[in-house]
Amino acid sequence: MKNSLLTIIITVLISGCSDFETKTDINNKLKIDVPKGWAFQNAGEEIISIMRFTDTTVNYKDRLLFDISWESNKTEFTPEFKTLMD
Repeated sequence: MKNSLLTIIITVLISGCSDFETKTDINNKLKIDVPKGWAFQNAGEEIISIMRFTDTTVNYKDRLLFDISWESNKTEFTPEFKTLMD
């Protein structure tokens, strides 16, 4: 029931938008169409990309924050890193 309600809310939010702009993450791994006027944040490094966006065109007490990320499977933990973490 909770997932169905969330799906309905997301559909209503996005269907109310008429103009979209394509956003790409900093590593050029992800692309997504985000409604124009929504707040957008693009962050990351070589091994991770994070894109966050939310509707700031209306004043809601509670907002939905969409968070999409990509993480490389090439991350290696060297013995030096493991020692540092211990």
